[in-house]
Amino acid sequence: MKINTLYLSTLFCLSLLTACGGGGGSGDKDSADTLTDNSNVVEQTEPETTVNDNEITTEAERTAELRVPSEFDLQQDYELIVDTIASSTNKGKYLTLCSEFSKTETGYEINHRSCILKTYLTETASYTLRIANTTTQLLATVWDLSAQDVPQYSLWERSNNDAYLSIQ
Repeated sequence: MKINTLYLSTLFCLSLLTACGGGGGSGDKDSADTLTDNSNVVEQTEPETTVNDNEITTEAERTAELRVPSEFDLQQDYELIVDTIASSTNKGKYLTLCSEFSKTETGYEINHRSCILKTYLTETASYTLRIANTTTQLLATVWDLSAQDVPQYSLWERSNNDAYLSIQ
């Protein structure tokens, strides 16, 4: 009985939709005459211009007015090559390379969760890291595990095409 009621109510709803039609209007010819005629619309095009990198302005009101320097790269990240050079004095040393840190009176305070490389300095090695474009500084810290000395800090700052860091 429940199935028959569901079936009949569905059939009733479908018949109402069919009887009402798709809508539109009264069916008079006059209502069709109210449509606008777009055949006289002319598209306005902007002339092509060449961009001189020295004349780029930051005041753009529309997207079409945006000008980008030719050296701009839309990459989200860049490649950093880190070379570690082993020596006899590197035995028992540990390297961390971190992006979140702040300078203090005694050295640096480092957020170790931001470290993108943590490794022992036991042999000569090369690491290729993908770094977010927003990261412009990294702190390399070499920890001597056999002594309780203060670690050695080396601040790396990204310049235009500099994506290389050497640790000894």
